[in-house]
Amino acid sequence: MTHPVSRSAAMTVTLLVALLSSFGAGGLDAREPSGGSPAPTDSEAGSPNPTARDTTLRSYAIEPVEGESPRVDGRLDDAAWTEASFTSGFVQQEPTEGRPASGETRVALRYDEENLYLVARMRLDSPDGIRRQMTRRDEAGTSARLYLHLDPELDRRTARVFGVTAAGVRLDYALSSDQNETHDRDYTYDPVWDAEVRVDSTAWTVEARIPFSELRLSGRARSTWGIQLQRVLPSRNEEDHWQLVPRTREGWISRFGRLTGIRGIDRSRTAEIRPYVATRGEVRGRLSSDNPLRSNPASQLRAGGDLTAGIGSGLTLDATVNPDFGQVEADPARVNLSAYELFFQENRPFFTEGSQYLHGGGPDYFYSRRIGAPPHGRARGRYVQAPGNTTILGAGKLTGRVDGDLSVGALAAVTQEEQARATDSIGGEVRSVTVEPRTAYGVGRVEEQLAGGSSAGLSLTGVRRDMDPGSALTGDLPRSAVAGGGDWNLLFGDGRYQLRGFGGMSHVRGTSDAILDLQRSSVRYFQRQGADHVEVDSSRTSLTGWTAGLGLRKRSGEHWLWNVDADASSPGFAINELGRLRRTDDISTGGGVTYRETDPGPLFRSWNVEVNTNAGWNFGGTRRFFGVTPSASVEWPNFMRTSLALFRRFGGTHVRLTRGGPPMALTDFWGARLGWRTNPRSPNQLDALVYYSRDELGGWSGTVSGGASVRPSPDLRLEFSPRLTLSEEPRQYVTTLPDGPEATGGRRYVFSRIDRTTLSGELRADYAFSPDLSLELFAQPFAASGDYYEFGELARPGDRRLRRYGEGDSRVVGREDGTLRVEQGGERFTVPEPDFNLFSFRSTAVLRWQWRPGSTVYLAWQQDRRERRGIGTAVGPGGWLEPFDATGNQAVTAKMTYWLQL
Repeated sequence: MTHPVSRSAAMTVTLLVALLSSFGAGGLDAREPSGGSPAPTDSEAGSPNPTARDTTLRSYAIEPVEGESPRVDGRLDDAAWTEASFTSGFVQQEPTEGRPASGETRVALRYDEENLYLVARMRLDSPDGIRRQMTRRDEAGTSARLYLHLDPELDRRTARVFGVTAAGVRLDYALSSDQNETHDRDYTYDPVWDAEVRVDSTAWTVEARIPFSELRLSGRARSTWGIQLQRVLPSRNEEDHWQLVPRTREGWISRFGRLTGIRGIDRSRTAEIRPYVATRGEVRGRLSSDNPLRSNPASQLRAGGDLTAGIGSGLTLDATVNPDFGQVEADPARVNLSAYELFFQENRPFFTEGSQYLHGGGPDYFYSRRIGAPPHGRARGRYVQAPGNTTILGAGKLTGRVDGDLSVGALAAVTQEEQARATDSIGGEVRSVTVEPRTAYGVGRVEEQLAGGSSAGLSLTGVRRDMDPGSALTGDLPRSAVAGGGDWNLLFGDGRYQLRGFGGMSHVRGTSDAILDLQRSSVRYFQRQGADHVEVDSSRTSLTGWTAGLGLRKRSGEHWLWNVDADASSPGFAINELGRLRRTDDISTGGGVTYRETDPGPLFRSWNVEVNTNAGWNFGGTRRFFGVTPSASVEWPNFMRTSLALFRRFGGTHVRLTRGGPPMALTDFWGARLGWRTNPRSPNQLDALVYYSRDELGGWSGTVSGGASVRPSPDLRLEFSPRLTLSEEPRQYVTTLPDGPEATGGRRYVFSRIDRTTLSGELRADYAFSPDLSLELFAQPFAASGDYYEFGELARPGDRRLRRYGEGDSRVVGREDGTLRVEQGGERFTVPEPDFNLFSFRSTAVLRWQWRPGSTVYLAWQQDRRERRGIGTAVGPGGWLEPFDATGNQAVTAKMTYWLQL
């Protein structure tokens, strides 16, 4: 009989050969320009617009300032501008690609030794199109705006972006890849620069000064940069390009025009220091009044700082000492009934800025939330006082480019040893217990830019914990771990085709108890029944594994796109000491085909239809799943968008549902999702999503969610995103009990049906007094319930049926104190009934004032209220009000940073 994995591999190879044959049979779009076309200049005012979809490379010849440098005041009366050469010729990408822009845009650039200067005059035939909304920095809203994109290294993969809205709000971010312009924006890039705006009845003018030091230039004497100018007019649903990038072409930075003539500028690297002082007061509402360890209110005074400095020709050093993240929003509340770890988004500025240099293709070797996470250990006692997070003593990053084509990223961090205090009684002895050892973390990555936009990179991570041999933590945590590998992204056919791949390894060392925990964890479950290809070895003191993947896709073209992929990770692969991984022992394949139409027609502005399929096995040949997902999306003439997706899963085997026990059969499953949203360029926006699924055991799930963003005034934005999920799950794991039947290895794997209700939402209010002074309010109400019923145990391995308690040879003899008493085959045992109601309310209010360039004052108020009840009653609309009666913690933080340039 043919092995399932071999059968899948054969199908994948066959599909690859068929698709590759399209390369020589009309698979290439003849209208795509070659990357080596000549670059005619266009630096004079009033130059003609390109013809429709003309992507001929444009160029602007910049000139140095002769005499006095311009004053940044939004006027055109400086001598530098009266003598400047202006460029125009903007064309639409939206709404009608290739059509001349609806209003003239004239732009000029000049430079002196230290700064780049820009002035732009943007006209409209009506002042109604100049929409002005006051927002905080980096929040464009739906204001009219102009962006300047710069690629100083001409590497065609990274760029610095500077934007200004008609309200004078500065927008800046870094781009880290040659993807569509909206991808991979790094808003933690906060250069210090100036811009002023003036608006009259028919046009608005922007003038800006950008120090070369803020561009982090390398020492390479390039006189030609990549450049793009982009004008956005949300009131007319219009986006204009100086260098047209068609919607059907993949890539953004690689298609920039050219800025020529930059010579003799100051490329010296500067150092920036941002010391801070912060104070925090906290009132803890969940402490028992007789807790001898309580400290209420608690207060804290902190000081630290950040350093940014140029190292060599193109590298930047970022360092932080005793960092404070008191103004960062709290993580959303979740109810996790699975065996898998939850992962949350990184919001801490030090770890988000420049993160593109530390991540590559393939596995997530680096999940920065590991650094500073809650301690792993637990102290035992009636009263316990433990830190909520591990303190980061210091961290540093080195990022940038060497010789233009080689990017480098390195990060090192050290967290301190954390102690918890515990006691068993009032007045009893207070013990100090180590709950986290001092730990050092290291991350490194290098990536070489190859011809045609291709790249190849290497990543390496390491963790080392300082633990005494006799410490209790040595049995819980590995002492050291290393992981890493190589990845590549090869583009060919003028970038229309992409071959990506990766391969890597991991190695973890520790005591036999620590490695035993890794083998038995939910990521692996080596102990599971029927898994003959893995085994638990209690004498092991290390664990080694590997991963690999390969994928081919057509990523650009007028109509047809497709992809095929295959990935695998061995049972021993382990990267969770510093990375992110849900499961190993996994082989996954997938593929998809897309047909799209991007030319506006009488019925649709654009539409696409996709069919995707995926399947998975483990290394023992057990098929875990096979699914097909057809979907379609339409953008209507009024810029609203509708999407529909269908889901179909055909059985399979779940090898982890019993938490390390025998496998269970998966039920067939189908589902549908319908989404809708209004014009994203409108000041007031709505969106909605409806999802429904059902399986052959009668289980079902339904979700209704939506969002509303309104602007009662140009300075105020209100957002509300509610979500309601109702579900009945037929196979919810409850517990594992001993003394079970021989068929299931002498253990009882108990499941039940569960009715779940989850009501959640996000509320946000932003008021901008000015671009440098804003008030932000963020709240997350959350209510959830779970009602467990119809308990039973797995009848036999590989089955989906349960031996229900109360049927056949078993009977329920009573219920009390949240437990179910069962008698079966002359034996009595108890099963927990873990019904729950959970209520939570988390909020953050931040007053942010940039009181001088680069220097900021924060005043933050945070709440964290929550309560759990063991009743299981379905929550209703009033569930959002329940958390306000719950106890919780409240904290007020004040922080001031000061920016110094050396």
